[in-house]
Amino acid sequence: MTKRPTGYKIRHMFSEYSFGEWIRRRRKALDLTQEQLANLVGCSHSAVRKFESDERRPSIQVAELLAQHLNIDESQRTRFLQVARGVMSVDKMPASSSDVEPAPTPQTFIAPTNLPAAATPFIGREQDIATLAKLIRDPHCRLITLLGQGGIGKTRLSVHVAAQCLDEFEGRVYFFHLAPLTTPDAILPTLASFFGLTAPNTDLKSRLIGYLRGKHVLLALDNFEHLIQGADLLGELLTQAPQLKLLVTSRERLNLQGEWTLELSESV
Repeated sequence: MTKRPTGYKIRHMFSEYSFGEWIRRRRKALDLTQEQLANLVGCSHSAVRKFESDERRPSIQVAELLAQHLNIDESQRTRFLQVARGVMSVDKMPASSSDVEPAPTPQTFIAPTNLPAAATPFIGREQDIATLAKLIRDPHCRLITLLGQGGIGKTRLSVHVAAQCLDEFEGRVYFFHLAPLTTPDAILPTLASFFGLTAPNTDLKSRLIGYLRGKHVLLALDNFEHLIQGADLLGELLTQAPQLKLLVTSRERLNLQGEWTLELSESV
């Protein structure tokens, strides 16, 4: 029995390639530079270079962002994460860059909601649920910050109530886990990429505003406290897209005009 060589590289389709090479091909097929991909994912340029040269494996959080910004199909996300972490060999992924679908244009239909499914039923916090739902449904409350210490349940409450309000936004409720982002500059590329607005050499802010303007959308931005310096972007989006509503979880206030806050206390 022939023993498979150790290391990341394997033989497949008559050519030797690795997970790093697969990432490089995927990135180029999407017409992204290493620096652009790094900005989207919220990591350093050198980190992306090391991923592509197989000097480093991405963390699970970074791998999830890579899957999102490299347009990995939902049906292959779990497989991609396993390959990224070295649990599964890269020959389980499509071998050719021709398998890459182009990023959607602003006219492309975006599937309603990407809210994560709850693993268990939500129990308790009835008053907080009612208060937050009322704020979301109030047309005068366009920026809602859910405050509380880490681990108190801000994320789960925001997702639970946002799911209850899906009909209010015709399904256009989108969740963004921002904890992996390392700089406020990564907020805009992360939002723009989700809506397929990341064509090179374009004004991402103008394209994102143009996409959101006129749409009744709820964006749930989770774990914003380390990105407070980027809060001005949220204020600009709200000004330019009058039907947009933002639900933010944070340990700190954003201190923006028109901000409504709901502070969570320890559950009894």
